[in-house]
Amino acid sequence: WFLVGPEEARLAGIVRRLPGCGSERLERDLLAGVLPTILETTRPRAVVHAHPDGSDGTGLVLSEFRRRNMPADYIAIGTDGTAVREAVQRAMREGTTAARGTIADPAVEMPTELGRARPRLVLCLGNALGRYTRLGAVRMLRAVRATMAPGESLLLGVDLRNDVQALEMAFNDTTGVIGEYHKRVLAAASRELNATFDVERFDFRVVYDVEGRRLEMCLVARDAHDVDVPGLGTLALRRGELIRTAASATFSRGSIAGMLTGVGFDLRGWVPDAADSYAIAVAAPAV
Repeated sequence: WFLVGPEEARLAGIVRRLPGCGSERLERDLLAGVLPTILETTRPRAVVHAHPDGSDGTGLVLSEFRRRNMPADYIAIGTDGTAVREAVQRAMREGTTAARGTIADPAVEMPTELGRARPRLVLCLGNALGRYTRLGAVRMLRAVRATMAPGESLLLGVDLRNDVQALEMAFNDTTGVIGEYHKRVLAAASRELNATFDVERFDFRVVYDVEGRRLEMCLVARDAHDVDVPGLGTLALRRGELIRTAASATFSRGSIAGMLTGVGFDLRGWVPDAADSYAIAVAAPAV
């Protein structure tokens, strides 16, 4: 969590806007179509946003609340402290009745105290679910379900792409920005832990796990060398050894429906884009 500083956050924003890497425009268009019905039927009084760093959907959602003169609390929960803080600040500018943030992993420790305002609308946008393994995604959905009551809604933004070549080309961008962003992980580790990572001794590589529908971003050691990490010891890296810095899984309607059903949700709506590359899933606690 400490690895995300202002420079990392700036680069992350650039990466999300690169062609093929982010789906913010698609997601916003899809959200604009489903939000009116959700707000009209459930009349939420609180918005809980898991991992706000993955999407710009917060502004659209809160603007719709304001347009309809529906006061609501806002709670942001995520591991990126900068994104959580910025999401809370945006919510305050949008005129929410109360706004606060918690730096935590929703799959590990979903805060038990989310305020008294009910019903809630829970957001997990920007394919945030895809940063987890299948087990981790189920764990997060289960944790979210435990905080929800009948009549509340969950909106999931999920990546549906499964074209291996297109995915690898999108993340192996020619600008080098994505590689620079991931190398910042090592630079931040050296800064925060007084470690001796030399980013120039690593190359950026994208690996796609076809069976798991999972894209993994890695840094590859160019040569064998040692890295000192005070308090932890020495890492003896071999030539070609991988350090995974991020992952992004893609989904299908069937896989999302299966996970939701398994933890006590009903899939109430499925809104894909025309190319079937991205979708908004609308879920509610099963009754």
